[in-house]
Parts: sequence; C-alpha cells; structure tokens
Amino acid sequence: LAEFPIPGVGIDIILFDGEDYGVTRGYQEPVMDSENGWCLGSRHWVSNKHQKNYGAYYGILLDLVGARKATFFQEGFSMEYAPIIVGRVWKNGQQLGYKDFFINKQRGGIMDDHLFVNREAKIPMINIIQYDAKTGDFGDYHHTHRDQLDIIDRLTLEAVGETVMYTVYHEQQTT
Repeated sequence: LAEFPIPGVGIDIILFDGEDYGVTRGYQEPVMDSENGWCLGSRHWVSNKHQKNYGAYYGILLDLVGARKATFFQEGFSMEYAPIIVGRVWKNGQQLGYKDFFINKQRGGIMDDHLFVNREAKIPMINIIQYDAKTGDFGDYHHTHRDQLDIIDRLTLEAVGETVMYTVYHEQQTT
C-alpha cells in the first residue's frame, strides 16, 4: 500500500450477509417483502443507520469474490443504480491487469444487500459477485457443503482486493 496515496475520503466498513436469515430447509429464492425474507441486516441498517442523516458517496458489496477462476460480470442492479461506479471499478481492474476477472458484459440483477442500500438508503452501491456465464450460476459449490476454504484462490483475492483498494485510494472527495 506504500504506492497508494492517502485516501481523499473516509472509509466505512459494514458487514452484511444476504443469507443472514433465509429459509430453514432447502434453497429457495428470497422473498423481498416478507419478514421471513433475506437481507435482514441490510434492510435493518437502511432504516436504522448508525448516525442520523448518514450518507455515503457510494458503496462496494463483495460477494463470492474468492473462488478459483472467478469472473465478475457487471451486475444488473449495480448498472441500474450506479453505472458510473461500476465503470470506474471495472476500468481499474482491467488497467491493473485483471481483465480475465472483470468482464465488460452485463448480467441480470441479483437480489442482494446492495439492492436495499440503493433503493431505500439512496446510496449508490455496486455488487462485485462471481458469475459463471457458461453455467448461469455462482459455482457448483454455492449454498452447499462444498463451499469450503479449498476453493479459495490467492490470485482471485488479489484481483478483487487490489482493484477495490486502488479504487478507494484514488477516490477524491467531491463535496
């Protein structure tokens, strides 16, 4: 990090997990408007922020960002709510040499924590999430007992981590 300048913006880290409640038996798509739905943490946070009148320039949600040979397409809700941020992050990733990870193609929207932050908190937030265009899913280990540390790849973590850090460290306060 020595080559990065001091960030021109403050950094907040919030830990969400879309599957923080979910269903108890088997996998089902989340129900967005149900008390039994998923993303309860982010939904609670947008209604009960840690500071009155809290706002942020933008957010980056990281989900499924460590698997070997992961690819990250431009997620649909990210493109709907924060296309400039998506463009910036993908451009940075590619310029850093990670074009095989950050793919300049859009895919459908994924109901995840960023959707509630975008819609309800009005904070532009993108989702960097693995997507396998060949299978149309997140990987054969997703939501299974095969989702273990042995699928994690150092190069994938480096690609995402360096891209996000580069983006953050080169951000400048605009207000």
